Amino acid sequence: MGINSGKNKFNVVYTDSRDYPQPPKFNETHSFTLDTKLLSNIIKKTSFAACQDKTRIHLAGLNFRVMQNILHVAGTDSRRLSYIKVPVQSDKECQFTVPLETLKQVKMLCYKYDKVDIVLTDDENQIVFRFEGVVYYSRLLNDEFPDYLSIIPADFQTRVIVGKENLKDILRMAKPVASASSIKALSTKVEESQLYIEAQAEEQGQFKTSLEVDKQGDNTDINFNIDYFYQVLEVLGEEVLAIDFNGPARPTAVREKDNDDFVYIVMPIRG
Repeated sequence: MGINSGKNKFNVVYTDSRDYPQPPKFNETHSFTLDTKLLSNIIKKTSFAACQDKTRIHLAGLNFRVMQNILHVAGTDSRRLSYIKVPVQSDKECQFTVPLETLKQVKMLCYKYDKVDIVLTDDENQIVFRFEGVVYYSRLLNDEFPDYLSIIPADFQTRVIVGKENLKDILRMAKPVASASSIKALSTKVEESQLYIEAQAEEQGQFKTSLEVDKQGDNTDINFNIDYFYQVLEVLGEEVLAIDFNGPARPTAVREKDNDDFVYIVMPIRG
């Protein structure tokens, strides 16, 4: 194809339009509708915890599960889990895992439209996100997703109520020191009404501080990867958090104090 503009001439290589892939044909078997702001928030609160390692492809996405008109969505890399549930109108139960790359594109479309239909088809490997005037097709991840609902702690040994921004500011100061160690260890100790936080690395030195909190239960002393703890603070909307500790060998849960529909689970590390 030639393009001429004054003295400028271009010869452009092109392909026949008949060779361009056509949209796949499908028969809809089930669908449910979500507000796009809600779906965008779901993706934001869960996708950061999903696996970024493409060699573990079955975890490189978010698992959607509809049961009894509740949509459960989770992302995990096996060391942490971010989970949210919301009500949904659905006449069928279903489960599927959507790749992270697909959800990044879907989230961008969510800013332009008000509603989205999530459509399952007779092709078990395919998912369709149907916006007004735009249809986005994607393949699904077919490997089995872990049964995460069974690992969410129902109780706690120690609960701490803390302001999100206060904790976030402290972790931001501790991050340069903790990140210099090979395991990025952050030490936390709860004694009475104080949360003590410490990070140290041979090449960076040491950081120590404490924060006044409301505490229920036992005193405790647990270590975490600071990145895993800091990242969840960046996606939470409420200002007051409940952190449920269950000892150094069991998962810790981070929740928004007045929101029972979200929970973040993180495994401690050995400091």
